[in-house]
Amino acid sequence: MEKIKIYIVDDDDSIRFLLKETLEMEKYKVFAFSSGEEALGAIGKEKEESLPALLLTDFKMPGMNGEILVGKFKEELPNIPVIIMSGDCEKLKKGNADAFFSKPFDLPLLMDTIERLIK
Repeated sequence: MEKIKIYIVDDDDSIRFLLKETLEMEKYKVFAFSSGEEALGAIGKEKEESLPALLLTDFKMPGMNGEILVGKFKEELPNIPVIIMSGDCEKLKKGNADAFFSKPFDLPLLMDTIERLIK
């Protein structure tokens, strides 16, 4: 059985590492990117049957921020759920994401939300 694929986008190496390691232990195949541009480039190379089941992205990043990334991602893949994370809680509820998490986040709650959104 093929593992469920998740994309993580965060400019913070430690956040990417933590999320990638945690999700891989839980049964997911994780692709981690340091920028929105990298993630969108990867989507363009994917075959339909191997697209990600979920996008988990930071909100505030250099270059393409999370709000722009989510907009472009939803244009390409409108039915795939998106979770936005941010240390800036006031801006967090903007955008068309399916869930929002403030940093630092509650890892068990984040994992439950990922499972719920993918089902």
